Amino acid sequence: MTREKKIGILGGTFDPIHLGHLDVAQKAIEACALDEIVILPARHPPHRSTPPLASIHHRLAMAVTVSQSHNNFSTSTIESDSPAPSFTFLTLRRIEELGHSRQNIFFITGIDAFLEIKTWHNYPAVIDQSHFIVISRNGQSVLSLRKTFPDLIQRMRDPLKSPPTGSSPLSIWLVDGATRSISSSEIRKKLKIGETIEGLVPTTVKRYINDYNLYKD
Repeated sequence: MTREKKIGILGGTFDPIHLGHLDVAQKAIEACALDEIVILPARHPPHRSTPPLASIHHRLAMAVTVSQSHNNFSTSTIESDSPAPSFTFLTLRRIEELGHSRQNIFFITGIDAFLEIKTWHNYPAVIDQSHFIVISRNGQSVLSLRKTFPDLIQRMRDPLKSPPTGSSPLSIWLVDGATRSISSSEIRKKLKIGETIEGLVPTTVKRYINDYNLYKD
């Protein structure tokens, strides 16, 4: 009997997708032995006060260029096809409806986003929809989450001590590790004033941005 694949869901606005996002994905793969990463661009990010600068068409296309150049990566249109706000709870429910077990879905997020988890749509039910992998960002250790969310300590796990399996209870997996401190807003600012974004985005994304003259006045 073959085991189900462990699938990591990497959601975000991706305006544009950059190497910091890929660092987070790689840390999740290494820590939890994921078999696949699904990049999931959001059409309408609910936590943003302003809409993304690039259209969902362009943001989805940039994500596709990344998934095509990485083994075991793919890009999903679950959120980009929907006119509704991209709530994680609804997305994870759709993924389950497609036949994937909650036990084998791992929602990947940085610590900066997870710190806002109690403001997410349908919290706390959302954390019962899948595993969560929380990655340190900008030097902020995920171990601090044990103090920030004492009510969630029983769900927090160290994948290095006890790697997730198909029978693991739905958990919050805490992963510390260096990731590049890059932001999409920083990239957009550089492009607007004509500065290079070398070393900030994958080569395919840089080429796409140049081909379509994105983020420039």
